[in-house]
Amino acid sequence: MKEAFESNLSASQKEELANQRAYEDLKAATEAEIAAGQQQLETKTGELADTDEKNAQANVDVEDTKASLSADEQFLMRLRAQDEEFLMLMKAKDEEFLMLMKAAKEAEISLQGSSSSSR
Repeated sequence: MKEAFESNLSASQKEELANQRAYEDLKAATEAEIAAGQQQLETKTGELADTDEKNAQANVDVEDTKASLSADEQFLMRLRAQDEEFLMLMKAKDEEFLMLMKAAKEAEISLQGSSSSSR
């Protein structure tokens, strides 16, 4: 009976030792996973901060672009209005020039007529 007890004790001690090693291995693996998870969390937190900063800068860029677009559109409207004024002025000048040319031609014809009648 003593031999059986000693045999069972020895087997139980070996099993306990194996279980202890398995527990230590599992604990080490779990701690490694936790450390990797925390490292990944720190990395992702840093990436999020960078992304938030880039997003904020992009929003500022969008607002700047909208302001620039608005200023450009206003400039274009003023330019078109000035273009209309210029075209109207040019049309009036063209009409004035045509009237002067017509008057000059009539004056030339008149002068030619009076010079041929004086001969």
